[in-house]
Amino acid sequence: MKDDLLHAHVLPDDSPVSASFGVTIARPGELEQSFYKRVDNALYTSKENGKNRITIFDANGTAKALTMQETGDL
Repeated sequence: MKDDLLHAHVLPDDSPVSASFGVTIARPGELEQSFYKRVDNALYTSKENGKNRITIFDANGTAKALTMQETGDL
């Protein structure tokens, strides 16, 4: 399915579509504002580092950036 999404052409002019994601985990008792800031930072880190990336921030804000090809079965 991931490969189908990576190579999908869904725009009228048959342009390829890319996607970048930011992912994190909420800490117990964490305020929503803190959580959303961290996940927003993860998304912008993905966008800054190229297309088709997933950036995962742990609960402390440490990042691991992956390309879609590195995600395996994700």
